[in-house]
Amino acid sequence: MINFFRKIRKQLADDNKPLKYMRYAIGEIVLVVIGILIALNINNRNERNKNELTTIAILKTIQENLISDVVRSEDILDSYLIIKLRNEKIFDFIDPLSEKDYKEGKVHKSGTTVDYFILKDEGYQNLSKLSNVSNKFAFIVDMLTNMYSKNIPLLELYNERVRTTVTKHLDFLSLQNWEVYQMKNGMPSQEELDYYLFDDRYKSYLLKWTKDRGNVVWISQQHRLEAIEIYHKIDSILNIEKTAFPEHILGRIDSNSVKKYLGFYEIDGYTKGYEELYINNDHLVSDWLIEGVRNIKKFPTTRYRKINDSIFVAIESNSIGFLNFVENENGKIHIDFIDDDNQWVKFE
Repeated sequence: MINFFRKIRKQLADDNKPLKYMRYAIGEIVLVVIGILIALNINNRNERNKNELTTIAILKTIQENLISDVVRSEDILDSYLIIKLRNEKIFDFIDPLSEKDYKEGKVHKSGTTVDYFILKDEGYQNLSKLSNVSNKFAFIVDMLTNMYSKNIPLLELYNERVRTTVTKHLDFLSLQNWEVYQMKNGMPSQEELDYYLFDDRYKSYLLKWTKDRGNVVWISQQHRLEAIEIYHKIDSILNIEKTAFPEHILGRIDSNSVKKYLGFYEIDGYTKGYEELYINNDHLVSDWLIEGVRNIKKFPTTRYRKINDSIFVAIESNSIGFLNFVENENGKIHIDFIDDDNQWVKFE
């Protein structure tokens, strides 16, 4: 290309002998500038392509990180709900646990574990170090920045609260001689029995421990929803039609699984209204009529879950409020509110 321009320039210069040298020199300078500009353009284009490929690779790593976070959030929620149900008996003051229950291993010593939720952000850290990210990825970068800058500090705070709460309790337990007594006598001491069964200090500790863990679970569930949304946004910007997101990790259950719980309920001890549960467009719907005021609520299908024999339905997408569907030994159906004393009893 440059040789072609050089031949044209030389012919033009030869037509006027006095200006030949000047034309030739100026032409050489112009050709050099054009060559440099072309080279810079090619180099910039190659650099942009290289940057884009690097960004795409990092975004795929971020998607892997997001899946890990979602899986971890599911595990933390399941653990929270299981322990929450298990500890209800400890706060049963009408039919409390007995020493016999404790000796038979029916009393669980809760509150000795720290269930951290630590986000995997390696991909985002690599993205933050990348310069000249293409504008077409800008909104994804903004979403990721907002999510991580908000959730990481909160999780660090709440993780540390749980750790501090548990550590203080373990320090208290280490000062007791209960383990040594058990080793010597093959049975728990009366002091240990009294603490786990009747001591309000243990109950107060469990309430604090559950609240601290609940804060971690709450942030984990908010992060879970944001992670799922951003994962699919990345799919969209990368033109991925068939997502690789593993839907099975969401803990969904079919709406048919709650069909036997459909019908009319009354709030236990409250006779001025009722609740109707029904299925509409594969969603569980609550039609609540209390003192003439109607409130229709659709429960999010992504937050149904089955743990052992219990079915849980989230009240809100980003909360840890759950309904627990229960069928007792006599076949009587009721719905308990997790973190609430309310109970719905199904009309016979």
